[in-house]
Amino acid sequence: MFRLLHMKARQMSRDYDAMKPASESGEDSEASGDEPFPVDEVSRIRWAELMSSSQRGETFRELARDYADRIWLMHKKARLSEAQKSLEAAQEARERVDLRTARQRPEVVLGFKQEEEHAKKLIEELQAEICEDGPIQPSWCDEWVEELNRMSPAAFMEYVTVLSVEKGQEHLYKFMSSLSLELTWSRAEARLYEIPAVRQRLQLEHGCHFCDWKPVLGGSVFSVLFHQPSNAQMHRDDVESCFNTVSSKKFTDFHMGQTLWSLFKQKIATGDRACAKASYSITPLVQLFQCRNQYQALLLKVVVDMGNESQCMNTVVGRAILAETHRRTHWGNLLDTFLDLMYIAILIRMSFNLENHTYPETPLIELFAALSVWITGSLCLKLGGGMYLFRGTRAGLAVGLLKHLDLYTVALSAIEVFSVYVGCRFIAYGTSDGFQTNQAWELFQKHPGFLSALVLTRWMQVLFSVCQLEGVGSNVVPVFHAVTRPASVNFILVLMLGVMASFHAYFVFPISENVGSINNVLNGFLKIFRLELLGDFDLAELEGLGERLSGNFTHGYFKGKIGEDAHTNIHRWLRFEFMVLSVVVTVVAMNVYIGLLGELYSKAVERKNGLYNHWLASTAYRFLCRQIGVRVLLCDCEWFSFRPQDKGPGLMWFAYEEDHLIDTVT
Repeated sequence: MFRLLHMKARQMSRDYDAMKPASESGEDSEASGDEPFPVDEVSRIRWAELMSSSQRGETFRELARDYADRIWLMHKKARLSEAQKSLEAAQEARERVDLRTARQRPEVVLGFKQEEEHAKKLIEELQAEICEDGPIQPSWCDEWVEELNRMSPAAFMEYVTVLSVEKGQEHLYKFMSSLSLELTWSRAEARLYEIPAVRQRLQLEHGCHFCDWKPVLGGSVFSVLFHQPSNAQMHRDDVESCFNTVSSKKFTDFHMGQTLWSLFKQKIATGDRACAKASYSITPLVQLFQCRNQYQALLLKVVVDMGNESQCMNTVVGRAILAETHRRTHWGNLLDTFLDLMYIAILIRMSFNLENHTYPETPLIELFAALSVWITGSLCLKLGGGMYLFRGTRAGLAVGLLKHLDLYTVALSAIEVFSVYVGCRFIAYGTSDGFQTNQAWELFQKHPGFLSALVLTRWMQVLFSVCQLEGVGSNVVPVFHAVTRPASVNFILVLMLGVMASFHAYFVFPISENVGSINNVLNGFLKIFRLELLGDFDLAELEGLGERLSGNFTHGYFKGKIGEDAHTNIHRWLRFEFMVLSVVVTVVAMNVYIGLLGELYSKAVERKNGLYNHWLASTAYRFLCRQIGVRVLLCDCEWFSFRPQDKGPGLMWFAYEEDHLIDTVT
């Protein structure tokens, strides 16, 4: 309550021009010291200042906090308005039920009463939350829609970026959760009937009706449905999308062969689930879904830069931006997956050739070289497209790279860079005199380690591709997250320091097989590594003792025994150190790390939806950057540039499975 009063007081005393977009103020952002916030042009965003702790950055954050509070209050009032309409509709419907229907179908009356009670309870909670005792105004929802209809992609980027650097991101989550309005099914159905084009189409289709259930197979857990204009005729494609996703037409007709195949896929993918209940939400941020790929990539990037610990990936708008990006990059993703599988097949064949000391077929070598060129070009396009987003601002480029730098990005980039390096060396070996496949193959004959490392890295790439499947990724990504947490990484670093200290202490002993060459030193290190991390040891091997065969021949037979060499003067010292290291590291430290990792994994599983959505967003951003790189390379060719249609202000509709969006613990 005091926060709201303080917010209103500050807003009344603040100059209104400070909140006006740059395009309306008429000031030059490069020359003016008091640049308006937010701006309406992406090229004028000052990324470094938004993410800094400078005085201007804090000024921007104060403005963003005030705006987040204002949108939050408008959102609560919009929910009040919708709850009031739901209450009135339930009361009217219950009053229209005649006595005969009430006796024959009492569940209908019970449903109306439950909806009425739910609406009353929600109204009481919302009024208590915002201290609103006056009458509920029907215009509150329209005011919220009009306010957010004016928000441009640039303004959204600035608000999200400047609030994402706060510890806890309280205002950011308040802002993101206030950008969409979840509808009860009765309110969603009523809003659909209010759209003339949809109502007319429903009347033409006999036997069809609106349905809030959806088939599990053949659909997405989150879908961007359609655009509902405010004061214009609904576009034909949006009408079709609305009808095919909200009406009962989404359930296909029965065909024996097709149905049996669907049942088989359903059993493998989802168990025995055939359908799921969908939730529906609306948002007035229509400009975010009508922008070009360049702005879409920046929108996705600011969402990714919230961090994988952010709760904002569990909001409808955050997930909707990811869904829109996935729709635009779907075919590029499938192409990369197909090429990765082809690459693996080629590497399997080449591995057999290298093992059998034979030359692979010429078409196989040429195809491997072509895929190497594709990987090189794809990496260059991704890097070029990503840098193109921040052209004209070196500070923004540096900050953008630092914000996007995480372990997953580094690992995936390292895989692609190594693949490019091996591919370039392979082609260089074969281009000394034209392109000779036999000469190119000499690289792997002389350095088989290159092929071995390439096989390992490309399989890791396939693993990342497989994790994009919902059933796999949502269960595997929490494992990656747990292993890469600072607590886990720091423990591993301390553990490795302990291993190095143990090896140093062991290296002091004068054991001849541990010195003389780098390979001997590495063999000595592996002894300590096996002892402390794997619990695999041989005391005689640690002491450098071999086996001695003693005995004699009698009547052509040898009778004797196998024993160890004589103990050296380090025998007792070595066994004492063995007991200390095996207890401290092998038993205590390793079990502590197992417990720590189990706890981190348990926490990650509770937030698996947000983690998986963030991981998908990081992957989709790379594909979208490549599309931008292709467009720039081809000078904005129409075939490779996405030009969305401007459909004007209105509402965007979404359908999703709530258990795939909301985590158990948030």
